[in-house]
Amino acid sequence: MELVLGNNTRLQGIWASYIYEAPTPRSAAIRFVLPLDNSSCHGLSLFNCHTSRTFNHGFQINGLQPDGHSTLTDVRFTLCSASYAGWRYPGRTADWNWSVGFDLGEGYDHCHVNEPDILVQYCWADHNWESGFHIESSVQRNLTFIRCISNYNGQKRIVYPNATQYFASGFIAENNVTILYCLANYNTNRGIMWRNNPLIIGMRGVGNWNGLY
Repeated sequence: MELVLGNNTRLQGIWASYIYEAPTPRSAAIRFVLPLDNSSCHGLSLFNCHTSRTFNHGFQINGLQPDGHSTLTDVRFTLCSASYAGWRYPGRTADWNWSVGFDLGEGYDHCHVNEPDILVQYCWADHNWESGFHIESSVQRNLTFIRCISNYNGQKRIVYPNATQYFASGFIAENNVTILYCLANYNTNRGIMWRNNPLIIGMRGVGNWNGLY
């Protein structure tokens, strides 16, 4: 499912499972696109939406215009999950695959993406090829996680022991990311891949190969 975003987009009660490679593979099972320069919209809400065993990412938000600028405000994910993202059928993906459960913001071809208000609450990510919850460093954001769970991510490192450990974590946390009372267990890098200055309160987790932080 690929949606070009306008204002006040709401998805509820969607289950996307066993998403195979299409003749033209899509970047995610459920993908939201800001296609034009100066794209600006607000009001993206997902409630009780789930992806499982998908060819690439579970969920993804993209700005696409080369060297353009896109803004998306008021983003909400509630009671959503992404499991086994990045698995190819039949067989498993290659070690160079970077698929994550939730890719919450990414600009292609130097597109600048601004997401000043993202809330992810009561969501979970597990057994994904790379990280559970991810956002690119170049994205301007104000992102808050509340009581989310991210377990057994970084499956690539189990299948390919010599693959890079760079992501393979429960959460990616940087400037303007707040993580409140979340849980990360048994990820093959860290529970939280901590870069710069996130705010983390009440974080718990065990069994992460390189520690919780």
